[in-house]
Amino acid sequence: MKRLLVVLLLLFSLPGAASAAIRFTVGTERTQCVVGEQIIIVATIVSDRELSGLSAPPLPSSEYYSILRTSSDQRQSSSINIINGKMTQTREITYLFYYFLSLTKEGSFTIPSLELKYGNETSASAPFSITVGKEAIQTQDVAVTIYLNKKRLYAGEQAILTFDVGSKARASVNFTNESFGNAITDLEKAFGKNFSVNRLFSDKIGRSQKQINGEMYNTFTLSFSIIALKPGAYTIPSVPFEYVELKEAQRRRQDFFDDFFGGDFFGRSVQQIPKTALSNRLSIDVVDLPPQPKEFTGAVGTFTLNASVNETSAPAGEAITLTVNLSGSTRPGNLTDIKLPELADFEIFTPEKHTSVDTTAKGISTRKKFSYLIIPREEGQRTIPPIRWTYFDPGRGAYNTLSTNPITITVTKGKGGKKQQTRYLTQQDIREVGTDIRYIKTAENLRHQSLESYKNPVYYFLFPIPFIIAFFALLFRLQATVLKKDPSEVLRKKALHRAKDAAAKLQKELITTIPPNALSRVAEIIETYISHRFGFAAIGKTLDDLKQELSNLRVDQKVTDTLVPFLEHLDSLRFGGGSTDKNNLLALLKKALDLVEQLERKEKKA
Repeated sequence: MKRLLVVLLLLFSLPGAASAAIRFTVGTERTQCVVGEQIIIVATIVSDRELSGLSAPPLPSSEYYSILRTSSDQRQSSSINIINGKMTQTREITYLFYYFLSLTKEGSFTIPSLELKYGNETSASAPFSITVGKEAIQTQDVAVTIYLNKKRLYAGEQAILTFDVGSKARASVNFTNESFGNAITDLEKAFGKNFSVNRLFSDKIGRSQKQINGEMYNTFTLSFSIIALKPGAYTIPSVPFEYVELKEAQRRRQDFFDDFFGGDFFGRSVQQIPKTALSNRLSIDVVDLPPQPKEFTGAVGTFTLNASVNETSAPAGEAITLTVNLSGSTRPGNLTDIKLPELADFEIFTPEKHTSVDTTAKGISTRKKFSYLIIPREEGQRTIPPIRWTYFDPGRGAYNTLSTNPITITVTKGKGGKKQQTRYLTQQDIREVGTDIRYIKTAENLRHQSLESYKNPVYYFLFPIPFIIAFFALLFRLQATVLKKDPSEVLRKKALHRAKDAAAKLQKELITTIPPNALSRVAEIIETYISHRFGFAAIGKTLDDLKQELSNLRVDQKVTDTLVPFLEHLDSLRFGGGSTDKNNLLALLKKALDLVEQLERKEKKA
């Protein structure tokens, strides 16, 4: 009976134990904010087992904020305890869900209790309040603007869209290629299927300075060509631009916000806070074209048309090349083919077409070249009538027809007298002649070749080559298999090569300009090399911890004593407000690469 009671108690305690295995909390770092500010809400789920298929608890919408974006992260930790000679190991898996909010209204509001459901388990967080002050932020560190060079477009018309990202001259912010890449993707999505969006100058980001609300900003500009596809009134929503704000804290707490914001950099309290700046909204009015004439080609823009021949005089039956050039301000798909007028006195072949596209400050321009092979049938004065092409000119708001000048060709008597005057090769004749062409070439020197190849000395030289190739292919495959099993070995072997590539790339950029994140990239070269070569993360460790790790790996003490002060000096320049010119940056880069090469040599000797 006593054993039965114990079993029943265990059964009834199982649900409670399972429920207690998950801890669920929701919080934020600041609850006192102002309108226009951004805050981060963090939902934390801690479990002693892996929770597959876990999704973010839904955060309800509110008039007090708008949700800019969400992200998630997962971490794992374990600990070993020895009590009375008995060892126990515990493991915790932490799931983090981040909600980036932009505060839009003054007042106090409550983040309600969020509910987490996983399997048969349900957990609820505690609600908390946030107070939003009435003083809105007047000037932001980062300002994003989108604008068109035209307020009103015709369907099919091209316009230039400018995407500007400006940062205050003294703001501690960091932009990455991923920042611009994500913004371009969001921009293209914002225009949807009603517009064709194409990047201009795809390999360049324009840089300049300008004043915004009386303050000087460093601006980065991207240009796009957009073509309206359908008439209508459209509103382009705000485009988010993600960046990182570097902030030095007076005192830091050790919690999940420290983990998210980046923690100490080699012992100093510098936070890397993810931020999102929103662009303005854009309204576009696209109107339909007026009633179309029958000869309208469908192209909208400004265009030019010309035609010429390579010969203005030729015998009957001999070919002449008629070249027609059509160019204009639109994409290739909108530039239709031309149609020749009736040429009864000529045999006309299918033209060769060449299309070229340029991107300029005025947008996309396309040029099409048509080369016709025409053959006059009889002698006399023959005229190619004007070639016409109709398009819509948005500047005039009307249809326009381009016309080439008539071309007169003098056709002389063909070879062979009157009988041969009307004789010429038709397209069918050319195809039949082509099937009869045979190319015969006789060798200049002939010599006897023996059928017994093994008697040739070259045979013994070439015979082992396939076996040698097979042997090295086998070695390569075995090495690839080993590296596949141990990816860290691949990183270790390529650490120096990647560091040199990154340094060469930065050095090339420094020749023309100073990137805003140059100091960060110099530090990243050393950090990445150490992480890949020695197998531990350099970021997040204090200088003492870093020195101890390298000492444990038997790295030469002299190299470590040089490396640590350099990192400390580099860190003070990055976050202490020091200024550096191009020569100083090049010297720092050279010093960083020298330290990497010293670490490489010492590690190899060890």
